[in-house]
Amino acid sequence: MNYSRALARIAQQSRKLTTTSSCRASRQARIKELQKKFQVDDGQLVHVKGGTFDRLMYHGTLGLCVFALCSCIYTIVDLSFPPKQQ
Repeated sequence: MNYSRALARIAQQSRKLTTTSSCRASRQARIKELQKKFQVDDGQLVHVKGGTFDRLMYHGTLGLCVFALCSCIYTIVDLSFPPKQQ
């Protein structure tokens, strides 16, 4: 009995997930608009064409990479020249 109830619930939920053709068409139109926005040759990187948040994420990632590189170089130099023991 519980199995049939669970199966009926799954079938009901799967009907809710199907999309209509008008919903699908509007989604395709939105994708076409985004493609036009990102394919414009305006001299910007594709990573920052999304707006302020993309620009912030891009520069934040670059900053973290520079920090990690400097940290690695510092560690290598620190381990290469151990302190003198007396």
